[in-house]
Parts: sequence; structure tokens; C-alpha cells
Amino acid sequence: MIRKIFLTGMVFFSITTLSATDVVVEAMKTIEGTSHQSPNHIRILKRAQKIFKKKLQKRCGYNAAYFAQLHTQDEWEEFQTTKGFKEEFGKLCPNGKKYLKEKWIRPLYIWSKEYAKDSLYRPLC
Repeated sequence: MIRKIFLTGMVFFSITTLSATDVVVEAMKTIEGTSHQSPNHIRILKRAQKIFKKKLQKRCGYNAAYFAQLHTQDEWEEFQTTKGFKEEFGKLCPNGKKYLKEKWIRPLYIWSKEYAKDSLYRPLC
């Protein structure tokens, strides 16, 4: 069992009957900012990062982290609910709009909202 204690921005663990491997895994999750996310959520974020890096980064001229930080979480959510994500993507990356596939919109939206400029999390890319 691990109990995390947050003090002045640092994480300390109260450890009871844990192997050294479990301690390292939990510490890495906390450092990477993934301890709050489900495995499926992490998979979607990795997929979005891979899509952007392999298919869109050269066309847009910047990476996925920069793209996500162009708007706040509320703004990204508004684009998604009004079906305006594709149009906003076209404004932010005119060269990449014609390459954007419908099946990529959901993971890219989740990535953008997760790492928006007002988010507490930052990607490791």
C-alpha cells in the first residue's frame, strides 16, 4: 500500500510492505504525471502524440506540445462540442488540414485538452 503525501510541491511516500520495484514504478508514475490517468487514457495520449509527430509535425512546423498550448482547456472543449476542432486545426496548421483524418480528431482533442496552456501537466516530448 502506498500513501502519497504532498508537501510544498514534492511527493513523499509512506511505504508499507512494498517491493523496491513497486516503489520505483509509483515514483515514476508521479514524476511523469500519469498516476491520475487510466491505462486507456494514457494509450490515447500516446497515440495522439505519435499521430502528430509522424503525420502532422513537419506540415505544421511545431510539435504536439506547442499545438496543445495554443488554447485553454475550456477553449479546446468548446471546439470539440461545436464540431469546430477541424476548423480550428485548419487555422492553426493550414498546411496540415488536408491531411487530418476524422479518426485522429478524438485523440488529438484529448491530447490538446490534457496539455492545454492552463493545464497542470506537461508532456515529455
